[in-house]
Amino acid sequence: MILVALTGFLLVQANPSELELESGESQRIEITAATMTGKVKDFELSARVIPEQRGYFADGKFIAGEPGPGLIIFEVKYKDQVGIKAVPVKVLSAQEGLSPKEAVLAVGDTLIFSVKTGTPETWRVMPPWLGTIENGVFVAENSGRGVITLKTDAGFYKAKIVIEGAESEPVVLYPSEAVLFPGEEISFSVPPSGALSVDPPDLGRIEGGKFIAERPGNGLVWATWEESGVRKTAKSFLRVLPAVFLKPGQSMDIPLPGKARKANVEVSGKGLTAEVSSGSLVLTATGIGYGTITVQKGKGKNKRILPYIVGDKLVSMGPREVSLSPGEEFRPAPLASVKSKSTSFSFSVVPPEAGWIEGGVFKAGEWRGEAWLIGVAPESEGGSGGFVRLIIVPKK
Repeated sequence: MILVALTGFLLVQANPSELELESGESQRIEITAATMTGKVKDFELSARVIPEQRGYFADGKFIAGEPGPGLIIFEVKYKDQVGIKAVPVKVLSAQEGLSPKEAVLAVGDTLIFSVKTGTPETWRVMPPWLGTIENGVFVAENSGRGVITLKTDAGFYKAKIVIEGAESEPVVLYPSEAVLFPGEEISFSVPPSGALSVDPPDLGRIEGGKFIAERPGNGLVWATWEESGVRKTAKSFLRVLPAVFLKPGQSMDIPLPGKARKANVEVSGKGLTAEVSSGSLVLTATGIGYGTITVQKGKGKNKRILPYIVGDKLVSMGPREVSLSPGEEFRPAPLASVKSKSTSFSFSVVPPEAGWIEGGVFKAGEWRGEAWLIGVAPESEGGSGGFVRLIIVPKK
């Protein structure tokens, strides 16, 4: 029997922790790993890109492929410990779909962008305090450097902008990155005078110094404040994993990419209804329950499965993510801080062919790719529950 050791702590970090490149561009990524006693060397490193057409990783570099969003999944093995790190990547089209591609402005200036390819869908300013943009008209509000990004039905495009003046001083925002499920929250260390914002805005909401995740996706929390007359800026990368938790009566809208807007949606389980409407997957919790949501465009393997729970409380499971090979095992459990002596959790495997649970231990089957464990408390106890994301990869 092969048992994945989870009693140790293996932290994997990537620098940079997110990528935005044009097709054909490359970026070196530094991977480090550490245990509770410090950094480790001579670890085994493997990487794969999801989806494969987004690019490939070789000789320490990621080479961007076809335009669109994706993930680079790094797996680190050191002795009997395994750690994973997911680096989100957005590949932009290399063709000139947006003009100008670079601009230097002064505070108060207005710049009109011309879209040469595709129908505009979403404009974004990063960082958001540099200015505002509406229908391709950008108004510079604060000095600094950043990018304008545009999503069209033909791809993603970006333009670099410089707004002249005293530039803000970058500092570290703690935590600098976070992985959450929808419904979870995380607090950031910012001065009382600081302001937080989230990009994209519908990823979640800001309440005081906290970010509360509302839907799956990737994004940034930006912070800005003034200290001794100097503007300080910082950012934290967020990854909200693709699982759904709602309380009875709540709803959630998840934006869909262009091709998925005509997809079929099916709910397997109880307590939830789902439909595709106005370019989004609209979910409504009708009662206690759990199951899966399948979004499929056409026939074959072009589908996405999202696990869901409708209950009173989202419970943090340990570990939040784990990487396994077929035949390896681990025991999922609620984290110590949320354990309750009166509550027991039962686990389901999604999809079932990814493995099985026996005696509270999950064993990976002959499966490759993403899978999930859904852990739920009895309905009589409110149906609370949580998720574990599984990444099952073949042995080398």
